[in-house]
Amino acid sequence: MKNFIVLFTLMGIFAFGQEKANMDISQKKEYSILKSKMDLTDVHLNADTIPEFPGGINAFRQKFNQLIDVSNLDPGRGGTTKTTVFFIIEKDGNVSNIATIGDKQYSKEAEKALKQIKNIWKPAILNNEPVRYFFTLPLTMSFE
Repeated sequence: MKNFIVLFTLMGIFAFGQEKANMDISQKKEYSILKSKMDLTDVHLNADTIPEFPGGINAFRQKFNQLIDVSNLDPGRGGTTKTTVFFIIEKDGNVSNIATIGDKQYSKEAEKALKQIKNIWKPAILNNEPVRYFFTLPLTMSFE
């Protein structure tokens, strides 16, 4: 259970720490990997209003916490394990194009949990229009 607390404490810090700079998606360091896994057409890294999960970040954390299964991760290996989940929040608020980079098993469980969340987000707004928004969710779990 201690491992789980570390996961969501860090997730709360990083989940909505999106990049503020006016940056093109092709300038992200992971771009070469992600372009083969995702449709990055007309995606935005920043907006006038960022997407919002119904009930806010705490509701998202709670839902994610209920759905992720970390029981098959090996705490005997010690140290930390990391993954980053990338996804797009579409103009209609649906989540699409989920991709992960990091620890293989942790990535698989994080992706599976995110796919189970069926809530519609309030989409990102740019110039008073909804836009496709590129979202980055870094996750870290410590094994003690």
